[in-house]
Amino acid sequence: MPPNINWKEIMKVDPDDLPRQEELADNLLISLSKVEVNELKSEKQENVIHLFRITQSLMKMKAQEVELALEEVEKAGEEQAKFENQLKTKVMKLENELEMAQQSAGGRDTRFLRNEICQLEKQLEQKDRELEDMEKELEKEKKVNEQNKRLKKKNEQLCQDIIDYQKQIDSQKETLLSRRGEDSDYRSQLSKKNYELIQYLDEIQTLTEANEKIEVQNQEMRKNLEESVQEMEKMTDEYNRMKAIVHQTDNVIDQLKKENDHYQLQVQELTDLLKSKNEEDDPIMVAVNAKVEEWKLILSSKDDEIIEYQQMLHNLREKLKNAQLDADKSNVMALQQGIQERDSQIKMLTEQVEQYTKEMEKNTCIIEDLKNELQRNKGASTLSQQTHMKIQSTLDILKEKTKEAERTAELAEADAREKDKELVEALKRLKDYESGVYGLEDAVVEIKNCKNQIKIRDREIEILTKEINKLELKISDFLDENEALRERVGLEPKTMIDLTEFRNSKHLKQQQYRAENQILLKEIESLEEERLDLKKKIRQMAQERGKRSATSGLTTEDLNLTENISQGDRISERKLDLLSLKNMSEAQSK
Repeated sequence: MPPNINWKEIMKVDPDDLPRQEELADNLLISLSKVEVNELKSEKQENVIHLFRITQSLMKMKAQEVELALEEVEKAGEEQAKFENQLKTKVMKLENELEMAQQSAGGRDTRFLRNEICQLEKQLEQKDRELEDMEKELEKEKKVNEQNKRLKKKNEQLCQDIIDYQKQIDSQKETLLSRRGEDSDYRSQLSKKNYELIQYLDEIQTLTEANEKIEVQNQEMRKNLEESVQEMEKMTDEYNRMKAIVHQTDNVIDQLKKENDHYQLQVQELTDLLKSKNEEDDPIMVAVNAKVEEWKLILSSKDDEIIEYQQMLHNLREKLKNAQLDADKSNVMALQQGIQERDSQIKMLTEQVEQYTKEMEKNTCIIEDLKNELQRNKGASTLSQQTHMKIQSTLDILKEKTKEAERTAELAEADAREKDKELVEALKRLKDYESGVYGLEDAVVEIKNCKNQIKIRDREIEILTKEINKLELKISDFLDENEALRERVGLEPKTMIDLTEFRNSKHLKQQQYRAENQILLKEIESLEEERLDLKKKIRQMAQERGKRSATSGLTTEDLNLTENISQGDRISERKLDLLSLKNMSEAQSK
């Protein structure tokens, strides 16, 4: 008997109960995967038939798992197709609304809105490209689903072949009992069948791996679809906002058009009135021309008088210039005297400051000498301390005097600078008067400019006062509303309400909500990871069971037991998936 197969244990296994016994099925898969064809040639026919029944039950288990995986893939493909159709309808609606908005906004001065609409169109084109990419990926998924269907058909054919082989074995059982001499041929056939079974197991393993890859692709496609849906919702919100702005601008433009029509009617009425007045004024213009000629003669006589008056004005201006020069010279003299007085004061103050600084230096030298003497003679009398205190007081007084002198010097310097500026301006005026550049005309222009500036400031003050009055009215309205609300609540009008507790409680609630959301998101992520780990473990267990069942011979009862247990695992896995989906939905609703 070969070392890898324990025929006593294999003969005890019932193939019908094998799906209910997971551990036994796993062990059989491991042991059967290690069996070679040469080891089965010398075995009895009954043992080989029993082993074939065990492998058959294991193959049924794998076929059921493949069918469930294919059903899940088909459902995911249908859901994605529905979702794709919904997205296409949304995009078509948005494009139609964009065309309507462009038609309604045609020929109007809405450059800003058009630029934003162009940006939205570019974003829509990007989304269309993304949708095309998604459609290509969905087509790939459809191809994968078709491949899965083909594999499913192949699996069904293989199951049918297994059933046919079982029937052949049952039919050949009776003939083999009568023909025991032909054991070698039967063993060779059994070895071929076992080899075919191993090939089928390898094909099932490849199918499971392909299904895992398809599931990963489906998850990625779902994530991409969710992201595209969120982006499309954002685009719809922006489009609705722009639509409202366009509607508002349309209303404003309609109002402006109405006003323009009204003004055009007024202009037409005024032009008609002007035409009628011109027709009435033709005889009047003839009389006016005659009068104009008379006035020309009178004006020529008046021009001579104006020339005489201009000569008189010229003489008077010269007299005024001489008088102004005398006045400016007197002002300059007074300013020069004032500057000289300030200079003398500054000199006096600087001399005082120098004296005070010299006294300060002497006092500091005396203080240093006294300090040295104090350090030498620590046990001196109180007289030295009193002299030291007096010297310090005199020092403080001198410091205050020097500070005051410095302040007065700074003030005097500032006054001197101002006087220098005034002197420079006065000298410039004098030069202008002497050269004849600055005269009465320039002074009149300056006065007019000053008056215009005063008028502009007065207007600004009026505008500001109006705005202040409006704001005061608003404040009074707010105060009245506040008093009314206080009366409703039952508070006195002058009592102050402390809002710090309300703000703190609001801030704490917001922090609590954020913390709860973060905790829920972490729990959802952990549940998702656990679910994926469980799925991977279940698939690994199923693969190991298939290998064990192929390598070790099991009874039909054992295989039925393993099938029932695997079905229970699938139900529990689906329950876990449902729980994770419920948790996801609850977290999203919160």
